[in-house]
Amino acid sequence: MRNLQPGARLAGYRIESIERDDGAASVLRAQDPVEGRTVALYVAAEPPGAVAAVRFLERAQRLRGVVHPHVLPVYEARTAGGCALAIAEAPPGRRLDLLLRDGPLTPERATRIAGQVAEAVQALEGAGAELPPVTPERVWISAEHAYLDPLDGRSILARTDRPPSSPAAVASLLAAMLRGEEPPQPLLEIVARAADGAYFSVGQVAEALRRLETGTADRARRRRRAALAVVLIATLVLAAIIVLSIV
Repeated sequence: MRNLQPGARLAGYRIESIERDDGAASVLRAQDPVEGRTVALYVAAEPPGAVAAVRFLERAQRLRGVVHPHVLPVYEARTAGGCALAIAEAPPGRRLDLLLRDGPLTPERATRIAGQVAEAVQALEGAGAELPPVTPERVWISAEHAYLDPLDGRSILARTDRPPSSPAAVASLLAAMLRGEEPPQPLLEIVARAADGAYFSVGQVAEALRRLETGTADRARRRRRAALAVVLIATLVLAAIIVLSIV
């Protein structure tokens, strides 16, 4: 790991920066000179052949088959330069935990992000891939789109605790985005039901959030149309008054 510094090369990629260290893997931002794109390199701390490194490569290989608009794609997993590594798309935008330092999100935005993350988790579960921790540190926000980072170095270590169910994990993420806010009652009910295990799958959570977001958007459109109608009527009445006063 000491040689993996900015400017060095690994497996043909030029390292630009060290993003983080999960304890069992380092995450590097690098440039792909062949494809001309920026990638994320996940480098296992254990040498190739070690149980943890083998498990890491197996997980990364399974993730290669996951194609979803809200999951950062994994391009390749292999051994190179004496390291077990996975190559993935570089995360766009800003990490959610850093975004939340500016304050809680609006209920509408939090609902949209949580719904997209729930869909990403559903895709990972459908592919039989092990889930990463569904936390703000694993979610990236670019414009109005959320992206879940499916690779997590800590998960290649033996876990002694049982991770929460995927509906509960999404509920926890949603609660973190709303901390300090007073969300509407329907959203609170979704969080409470997901945390209590009332949903059988994360797909049900995604559907509930989708319905809530659609309903909120429809109500906003109706309010806008009603406001425009009031303005139009007022304009017509004013025009009629002006015409009558001239006559």
